[in-house]
Amino acid sequence: MGDLLAELEHLLRSEGMTREEAMFFKECKDRAIKDFTVGACASSAIAWIASRSLVPWHRFSLSAGSGMLAGMWRFNHSLDACVDKILGRDWDRMKLGLAGIIMKRHMYNPSRVKLLSKHMYPEEVFNDLNPDRAFTLWRFRNMYAEGNDVQKFQYSKVENYKNSTAKEQPKQIIPG
Repeated sequence: MGDLLAELEHLLRSEGMTREEAMFFKECKDRAIKDFTVGACASSAIAWIASRSLVPWHRFSLSAGSGMLAGMWRFNHSLDACVDKILGRDWDRMKLGLAGIIMKRHMYNPSRVKLLSKHMYPEEVFNDLNPDRAFTLWRFRNMYAEGNDVQKFQYSKVENYKNSTAKEQPKQIIPG
């Protein structure tokens, strides 16, 4: 999930990042590094103590390998928690930006769609531009909008359904 956070940070920096957003990213990075360090050190120490009967070179290799695996597992878990925290936030541009990145670039990655589906749900909708073919709207679970209010919250516009040559249906993110 580190690449999602990097893409979101790049997007926000290009639009002008606020101080709160910068602090959030700094806290996420610091927490991830701390979790990596703690996981790696703890696992290495346990493997070192548990492998007393081995030759020192094998003992070192086992300790270093287990440290890297445990550290990377904790690091990945920490980044997942940061992404989940962003998607769980109130209605702000970090949440919209991350949802847009997942929908546009990572729609076919099952782990990312699973993370997104915790906070959004897909809905098949027909419109006037293409009445015989449905397209998918992703709506945030914690927001309700009715009638013309939906148009106010529209995140990305669906363009030229009839001229589209792609097999995939266009996707939208609309709260509500």
